[in-house]
Amino acid sequence: TTANNCLYPTTVVLDETVPCTGDECNADTLRTVQVGDSGMYYEYVRQPCVYQAFYNNGKMLSQLNTKQGLVCADPRTTVALAPCCPNVGYNVQPWNDLHWGERTKFSTAVKRCEGNQNLC
Repeated sequence: TTANNCLYPTTVVLDETVPCTGDECNADTLRTVQVGDSGMYYEYVRQPCVYQAFYNNGKMLSQLNTKQGLVCADPRTTVALAPCCPNVGYNVQPWNDLHWGERTKFSTAVKRCEGNQNLC
């Protein structure tokens, strides 16, 4: 292995939309992207300040199994996980993530919990 094999640019800008494959096609957004066959992953950084400060139908978000740190969020944005709870009780079941740390819109989270579970 030569030293040049470990040189990767710190920023990569994609010139075109890259088609999705597999489970990523069902995700609202991605947090990391593998570039080429290099095995190198890059974090997707959202543009700052592109969301409305005021919005309708805000949804309450909280930390796992707690009422601490409550915040209000726009349900159209991808800012939360999609935990589902059984219809009885409040024990959080495994996340319905397509990949670790996935963030979803509220409508996606509700769809993933349909059936015998409720969105926590």
